Amino acid sequence: SHMMKRLLKVKYNPTLTLTAVLILCVSFAHGQGVTVSGVVKDLSTGEVLPGVNVLVKGTTQGTVTDTQGRYSLSVSGSGIQDDAVLVFSFVGYVSEETSLNGRSVIDIGLSLDLVSLQEVVVVGYGKQSKETLTGSISSVEGKEFVRSPQPNLSSSFAGRVPGVVALNRSGEPGFDDATLRIRGVSTPGENNPLVVIDGVANRLGGLNRLDPNDIESISVLKDASAAIYGSQAANGVILVTTKRGVKGKPVFSFSFNQGFVQPTIVPDMADAPTYARILNEINFYRNPGGGMNQIYSEEEIARFGDGSDPDNFPNTDWVGASIRNFSLQDTENLSVRGGGEKVSYFASLGRVRQESIYEGGITEYDQVSLRTNLDLQLTDNLKATIDMTARQEERLFPTTGAGGIFRAIYRT
Repeated sequence: SHMMKRLLKVKYNPTLTLTAVLILCVSFAHGQGVTVSGVVKDLSTGEVLPGVNVLVKGTTQGTVTDTQGRYSLSVSGSGIQDDAVLVFSFVGYVSEETSLNGRSVIDIGLSLDLVSLQEVVVVGYGKQSKETLTGSISSVEGKEFVRSPQPNLSSSFAGRVPGVVALNRSGEPGFDDATLRIRGVSTPGENNPLVVIDGVANRLGGLNRLDPNDIESISVLKDASAAIYGSQAANGVILVTTKRGVKGKPVFSFSFNQGFVQPTIVPDMADAPTYARILNEINFYRNPGGGMNQIYSEEEIARFGDGSDPDNFPNTDWVGASIRNFSLQDTENLSVRGGGEKVSYFASLGRVRQESIYEGGITEYDQVSLRTNLDLQLTDNLKATIDMTARQEERLFPTTGAGGIFRAIYRT
């Protein structure tokens, strides 16, 4: 009876009971850990991502998301629950780190790793990663062509795409298309490569005047990988993929480029007094006696130089009067890109203007282009794409070609 009273007093001692509970809680936390769960999704599309690695930073504790993008991870270790950091990583996506901070449910959205996406190449029958690529294919992002100040896209290929030779024989505005050759001349007669824009071969308008701001990537098929396009692919294939909408808020972009164009080489012509002396020298050596049949006297040569009689003794620099020291060209582009669950869109408005190197503005080129790419998810199993492109080109040029104009300038 005496012992029972002592036990009852001990059993209901408030201080002792509280101490016992605290010991049990600490023991549970250190032994079992805490469980964290959640769902990992694609940040742009909202789709779940299976196979994502979830790891407690600095430890070997980790797991992988299931087919529904779900994960469950037990975090244990002395004191690690308070400052634990979870690392989410997946191929093709940017890794994310987040602190636990006492949470038991953590949902994460991963964004695409654009650097990794560069390893994907557009081929004739879809897309393929570079690691499994066996054909001879070169792929270049559209932003590489934007960096080139060329108003004609074909001229931007020079030095940017391995195996492609771009030769521009003219800088005349509106007539400056470059000749493209893939691995040189391979067939008799027609040697131009086949151009496929968004899956459509030989699309009206061609490659040359496309706005580089609209291009996502360009792939060049240089060997048998182009065989899917048949005999037209004998000289290689240039695949152009334009930009499309992405899920997210609308993003507006504006670009402006001001260019200054100079002739590469303009011959330095002799002035009138020098030319008169040259004619005299020619006649001097043609005449066996020498010193005879001089065309101009020293007095006349002096009058060429002093400009006292410009009608009879002119001294005009026709190269300087006809050709500018530099001409202007400018390009502008305004685009918007975005989308939601059912609709994604990309729209672009561009302008190009080129002046000639002639004084008086007798040659000009103006272009306005519009592109809209729409993707519609009509039902769960039906998707539609609507692409529209329009371009207006205006050319102003003289009735005499550049060869005739330059010949007349030099002869005069």
